[in-house]
Amino acid sequence: RASVFPMDTGSYSYEWTGPNGFVDTRPVGVISNVTASDNGWYTLRVLESGCWSNLDSTFVDITIIPEAPEIVGPTSYCAGDTLDLQLLNDLGPEASYLWVSGRGDTLTEASQLQWILRDESYSGYYQVQAAIQECRSSFSDSVFIRIIPLPSIPEISGELEICEGDTLFLEPNPRDTALQYRWLFSNEDTFDQLEIIQFNVEQERSGSVQIEAFREGCPSGKSTPYQLLVKALPDVPVIDPIANGVCLLDDKYSVEICISDSAAMGGVNYQWYDATDFSSLSGLSGNLCFTINQEQDWQPGQNSFTVRAERADCFSDFSVPVNVQASQPSDFDPMAGVGDTICGEESFFTQALPPMQGSGQWLVGAGNAQFESPLQAQTEAFDFDFGSNILVW
Repeated sequence: RASVFPMDTGSYSYEWTGPNGFVDTRPVGVISNVTASDNGWYTLRVLESGCWSNLDSTFVDITIIPEAPEIVGPTSYCAGDTLDLQLLNDLGPEASYLWVSGRGDTLTEASQLQWILRDESYSGYYQVQAAIQECRSSFSDSVFIRIIPLPSIPEISGELEICEGDTLFLEPNPRDTALQYRWLFSNEDTFDQLEIIQFNVEQERSGSVQIEAFREGCPSGKSTPYQLLVKALPDVPVIDPIANGVCLLDDKYSVEICISDSAAMGGVNYQWYDATDFSSLSGLSGNLCFTINQEQDWQPGQNSFTVRAERADCFSDFSVPVNVQASQPSDFDPMAGVGDTICGEESFFTQALPPMQGSGQWLVGAGNAQFESPLQAQTEAFDFDFGSNILVW
């Protein structure tokens, strides 16, 4: 603005000149669309009645009002992460920034805001205002920062000592279907799933196992290692063959069945079973032999028995069964046939009826007769005594 003496009564003409070809003929020089390039010396002279005044100059230092900043950077974080908000355009070393959030106001000289996001209290809306000297921009658009709480470190539930071939089942404790889980085994196997179900587990699975929970990618941290033991099964026993059977008509009878010495194992117990229905006949015992007596529910004919080994609560497969023959004469009444009278050294052919099951045998009730085949119902008898001879079938 020009200041003249004597006072302008309307007869003065003005001439302003300055940077960027600036020219203005008004008493007040107006610079439109000011930029930093308009900084510099501005000169004024005044014309009155054909005479120009002396030149007068002034230095104009223009500070531009910054544009509203634009915040860039991630807006979702895990608790414990470092907040990293930046401005799209850095205004240089002369600028300062006022960051505004629910945690209060923070004044910085850097175009970046970094905080340790300890908990969810850091969630909320964030804005920033830029300033160069006393010139302040408008506030930026708000950005919402979301802090995801970390899940608690889970524990592992499940049977950690199992037998080879069993099913391994492990699950987190507490179990939260809203979370994701990662299982880490000492052999470097990794599974991203809620629970572990593995069939026919082998001994190689033995080792340590850990679990880690995730909420939207934010980790809980790994659990302490749990020791997993897959125990080896004992070998399948081998039963010695049985040479004799039992007679069901005897008042008392028994048979001893034994595990072969070549298949015997130290530190192992054995349990015997009926191979027909696999009902248990004994408890666990380290004895290699087992005696079956008349109290067993014997069936006429072939009876089968099996055994399996146990070590540390792990059972082998059942052995190949051993068969024991149980004999019982037929309920069919024996019929010896009709007798006869013979002369001298003649022989006699018996006419007995064979039993429907089992076998029969000829005996001498009186006399000293002999039989060609005493186990055959029809056979030749000879060497009779004179007088009465009794043959019994």
